[in-house]
Amino acid sequence: MADNFFEVFMPPKIDLSDYVNKIAKLNGAIESVGEVFTNTFKDIASRAPGKIASAVTAEYNIKKKEIKPSKKYKIKKAGSITVHGQKLTSLEFRYAGRLLTLTHFSMTPKTRPDKKRYKIKAKVKKQQKVINAPEGGGVFLAPAAKSATILPWMRFSKDKLDIAPIKTLSLPQMVDNDNVREQINKDLSELVDNRFQHNLKRHLNKKLGH
Repeated sequence: MADNFFEVFMPPKIDLSDYVNKIAKLNGAIESVGEVFTNTFKDIASRAPGKIASAVTAEYNIKKKEIKPSKKYKIKKAGSITVHGQKLTSLEFRYAGRLLTLTHFSMTPKTRPDKKRYKIKAKVKKQQKVINAPEGGGVFLAPAAKSATILPWMRFSKDKLDIAPIKTLSLPQMVDNDNVREQINKDLSELVDNRFQHNLKRHLNKKLGH
């Protein structure tokens, strides 16, 4: 019975050239994956300032266009948001801005009324508030020094010279608000994940010929 037992060892004839080619492409894609991080950094640098501005305007009653992103570190309008660093791990945002007057926060009235007594209102956040002066003082509208721009002023005492423009917050202070900071962290984390996944998929499709 044993004499009728046969064994044949025959390797399969499979064309592996396409498989080997795909492995080579995959290795090449992995070796050049650095461009995924580079493109993701560029995406974050260009898109993050808009996300930050949105988080600020969700909490404060200021127009988004006044928080104008700038590639150069200089103040524009209400303030500026600039991006620093060369890669995601060293990414840094810097905020600059002066203390803002009520004119940035839906102040009413915008021009000085003809009547002697009037109230100045503003919405620094979403609720409107009447601006009150200390006892013995007062609030009024008047042009800024050497300018036709109408600003809100406060007199702190009966002394007519004891006056100063009414100012509120700066952009750095608004960004440092707990609610704003929490929203910024959430939005930027989602942005990084979204753009990384997008760039990784695009990179692999390009390198693998999909």
